[in-house]
Order: sequence, then structure tokens, then C-alpha cells
Amino acid sequence: MNLQQVVVLITFNCVLGLRPSPGCNNGHYKDTYETVYLTYEDKLLGPVDRKYNIQVPKFSQGSDPQLMVLDLHGWTGSADNQVHESGWRHVAQTEQFVVVWPDGMGDSPNNMGSWNCSMTTGPLGPTCDTDRAAWGQATECYYSCPLCDEMTSCDWTSCYDDIGFIEYVIAHVGDSYCIDLDQLHLSGISNGGMFAYFVAAMATDAMGLATINPVAGSSLIGFGTPPDAQINFSIVDFHGTLDDTIPYDDRTSVGNGPYDTVISYDGYYYERKELLLANWAKQMECEDTEENYPTFYDGQDDFQCWQRHCKNGKDILRCIGSYGHDYALPGHSTVAAEIAYEFMKSHP
Repeated sequence: MNLQQVVVLITFNCVLGLRPSPGCNNGHYKDTYETVYLTYEDKLLGPVDRKYNIQVPKFSQGSDPQLMVLDLHGWTGSADNQVHESGWRHVAQTEQFVVVWPDGMGDSPNNMGSWNCSMTTGPLGPTCDTDRAAWGQATECYYSCPLCDEMTSCDWTSCYDDIGFIEYVIAHVGDSYCIDLDQLHLSGISNGGMFAYFVAAMATDAMGLATINPVAGSSLIGFGTPPDAQINFSIVDFHGTLDDTIPYDDRTSVGNGPYDTVISYDGYYYERKELLLANWAKQMECEDTEENYPTFYDGQDDFQCWQRHCKNGKDILRCIGSYGHDYALPGHSTVAAEIAYEFMKSHP
């Protein structure tokens, strides 16, 4: 590439608002789907062998910064399974962008893949009824959580530093491929959706993400409070109103917990979605009213979306329907990814 081409490329990227990653200097791009194994220096537990799966667009050039979505599985899941379950692989093949599926840690007796997004006692107290016998089930304690007690703890995920791991994955991909660092998006279902809110609340500037896309996920009490800082990302939230695993509201809750939380069937205290989004809307300085956000799928299983405009061009998109703990319109695996992608690409 000569000097004139470099100047043209820089000018083009500046006009579009692109922020190329270091991998854009490699000068090549390959159509690929692969599993990447790496050793991450976990600040809590030392060197850990971890992995992620990645799909790179077929029709891309090494100097063309790409939008990237990180797609997180739910509890008991894995990156390998999530590739086939979320719809993101199909949408990315059609629309030509990068998708990364990080793999959560499953260091428990039953190898339950997980994302670390809470503790037994958080900023607002216990995150569950700590009398686990009263709920007829013990906690699945992870080997990385030495203080976990199956009859008194709420630590049903690992204790690895997953925020640090996801930051490392973003850097690792950005060093290898040409990524637009202003178009980084985090989607996740269930425990992965809980982790999306955890990142938004706990990570510095939400790791530079442009959007978070929680699906069938809410925060455990005290772990989704917006930071006292400017919010530089948008939110696109999907949640079924019939969800009794992570209740949307009182319709499927077994009661009210501390701070007006909703209680799941297994005794955990989740943020009521209406209040959770209201807290984020306040911190993001959003308009008081929502407007209808039409989609091709409106009315199917009572599906509908609303959008609220916020400061600095950010938005909150909220989509609900009459379905349970699943992606929007179960049986139509690409619906959530299609809607989320259209929102994401217009919200750098």
C-alpha cells in the first residue's frame, strides 16, 4: 500500500467514524470459522486455559474495519453450542460481520458453563435466599469459589475474572483481524444476558462497547446498578413476559424480594426489568416517553418493541412477547439477532 492509498484509507475511515483495530495493519483477511485456544492471565486465579470461537466474513479486505458481536451462552452452555442456538452465525453470514463466541468456565461437578456476574452477598445484600434447603435444592458450587457452601451460598457461577477475559478476547481478535473498535457489541442469553448488565455496571466504560444486548436476562440484586458516569453505549433488551427462570415481572415471580426485586422459582432475587431499565434510562438521560419501534414480527406471540431516545445519540430498545426463557419467538432462531443487528449498526 503506497502513501496515497494510506491517506485515502485514513480519510475514508474518518468520514465514516471508523476506528480500526491494530489488525487492520495486517493487510489480509481470511474467510474463516475456527476455535482459538489461549492462556489468559486471570488476575484472581492465575494462568487459565480458555477459548473462543470466531467467524470472519467471507467478503472482506484486511483494511476494511468490521462490526463485531460477542455472543455469550447461558448457564450450562458452551461456545460450541451457542454457535448453533442464537441465530448470530446465520445473520453474520448474510450481513457480513464478525461474530465471536467466548467460552465460559464450567469448573463445577456437572461442568456447568457459566459467567461470573455476582456473589452471594453484593452491594445490596444476599442475592438469593441463602437457606437453600427451603427451596429444595443446593447451589452448584464451582471449584474456583472456595468459600461457596452448597446449602448457604448463592454462587452458582464460577469465580473467574470474566470481565478481564472478555477484554482480552476483544484485544486478541482486534490484533489479528480488522475490527471497527467503535462497533463492538455484546449479546448474551440468560446468564450471558446477566453478564451483559454486569459489564455495563462494573467494567470501566463498559469495555468500550457500543451496545449491550441482554436476552432473557436481568441483574441479580445490586449487580446491575448504573455507574455514576456518562454512559457511552446503547441497550437493546429482549425478554419474554412468561419467563419464570429470570422473571420479567410479577406474572411469573414467586414473590417480591428485597428492594422490590422479583424472586425466581429457585429463590434468587432479580431486578424487576421495568425498574432496571428505568434506572439505566435515568442515568443515560433518556426521554420520559417511549415510542413504538416497528418490526416485521410485531404481533406474533404479542411481540412488540419500544425505543427511548437518550443523550448523545444513545437509545434503549425494549422488546417483549408472550414466551418464556428463550429467544424472541421460539422456533424462529434468527429474530432476535436480526432486530438487534439492525439496531447495533446504527448505534456506534
